[in-house]
Amino acid sequence: MSIAAVESFFDVHAKNTTIVREVRGGVSTFLTMAYILFANPAILSAAGVPFESAVAATAAAAAICSILMGIIANVPIALAPGMGLNAIVAFQLAPAMGSWQGAMGLVVVEGMVILLLVLVGARSAVMAAIPTDLRRAIGAGIGLFIAFIGAVNARLVIVPPGTMAALSQDPRAVVPPVGPGVLTGPDALLALGGLLVMGVLVVRRQPGALLIGIFTMTAVALVTGQAHLPEGSWWRLPRLETAGAADVTSASGYRRFR
Repeated sequence: MSIAAVESFFDVHAKNTTIVREVRGGVSTFLTMAYILFANPAILSAAGVPFESAVAATAAAAAICSILMGIIANVPIALAPGMGLNAIVAFQLAPAMGSWQGAMGLVVVEGMVILLLVLVGARSAVMAAIPTDLRRAIGAGIGLFIAFIGAVNARLVIVPPGTMAALSQDPRAVVPPVGPGVLTGPDALLALGGLLVMGVLVVRRQPGALLIGIFTMTAVALVTGQAHLPEGSWWRLPRLETAGAADVTSASGYRRFR
């Protein structure tokens, strides 16, 4: 497909943009949301979901939904598994259902219900019934959760070793949730330095500010030994042993939470 055909298909000129700008935005979006390829499987693995297969499923779900959003809806919005909901699945649904397969079966049933609401036109009414302040709070909460993950990875916040294990056994357990990190640590300095670089570039209205910041701090991390290139092969076939493992039968007979 030629560039002219792509511009015509996505109505690029009418939207006052360019192919180069959209590609730059797409790469920035990918790099800023790629953390979910590791965060989502890490959370779900606490419920027993195989990590590598969860990585493949996360990547496939994000890729398929994002491509469909662009090709069918013609909207530049990237989609991926929701953060926050995965923690509910891992630490609440899976223990209540007795297995992660049962929890995933419940997710499948929920998805079918949502699809039915969309087809009959009821989803918009349901969304409109949710107070505006609550919808804004949900977005803010998810944003804070993502920021918390970044703070943990940057060692600005320390999660005690036994916290995740205790919560996986009993989501209502009272454990020390987090502790303070060290601002002078190498991970913290890299994270804060990256935020500073990107903030300055954004204020200066530098095109590709996020990309420049990400690539700059990645290079610094590699040079200082805080990050390393993958060892061995960079390419490997995805593991799909969880495909079709959702236990819809168990979900259909789901018993009420105790």
